[in-house]
Amino acid sequence: VKQEALALIPTTRAEEGCIDYVLHQHTENSALFCFYENWRSKTDLDAHLQKPHLQAFAQKAPDLLAEPLDVQILKIVE
Repeated sequence: VKQEALALIPTTRAEEGCIDYVLHQHTENSALFCFYENWRSKTDLDAHLQKPHLQAFAQKAPDLLAEPLDVQILKIVE
């Protein structure tokens, strides 16, 4: 999982509208990963979600992950 997630970073960071794309790994549960992403707009995020590299990861995800992806979209408050 880590290798596949790390492979997403360079391509995603080069995408238009990507402000931050940072992979985090839990300090006590090394099997738990989280991407912190910050996008210029919802349109840029939507375009990212359709990119071939992300679609390829999504297709592999059921075989790689113990649980389904948990995507949460938040907005900056202040």
